[in-house]
Amino acid sequence: IYQEFPGQMNCLILKNPRYNELISGFKEQNLNLNDLMAWAHAKVITELRSNCPDCEGILIDQFSKAQKVKARLCAKDKSLNVVERTGAERDPAVAAASILARYQFLEIRKSMDRQFSMTFPLGAAHGVIPVAKAFVKKYGAERLGQVAKLHFKTTLKVLSA
Repeated sequence: IYQEFPGQMNCLILKNPRYNELISGFKEQNLNLNDLMAWAHAKVITELRSNCPDCEGILIDQFSKAQKVKARLCAKDKSLNVVERTGAERDPAVAAASILARYQFLEIRKSMDRQFSMTFPLGAAHGVIPVAKAFVKKYGAERLGQVAKLHFKTTLKVLSA
């Protein structure tokens, strides 16, 4: 996809330390994860539009009933044709964006595994807490934010005795 469509895609990679910093700032403003995701989507789309100014419309896979991405984008340019709907990944462009995002995520995960000589399970699966506790034992609790999103309840389970 990258080779076939150069300059027609954009990606924002938020590694865990930056993600934790951003979500903390959003929470201080009484905003939530959907607001962070809307900010990130809007940032990527705005940068992409600067490379592709003739874009006829923007289709986004809806993750918030409030359509927060559309609100952010249209606040800057009311003339934008923005559609935010569930199941948007049926459109090839949205499906491709999802594939690229997953690819970037998995590459970051592999890099993190290599950096810390550990294999980190995805999500909040059964094996996450023992691995996270092993990480804390080896590297210290202060470094947990390098490999984990700290605002989830799982963090409390990892740091509790």
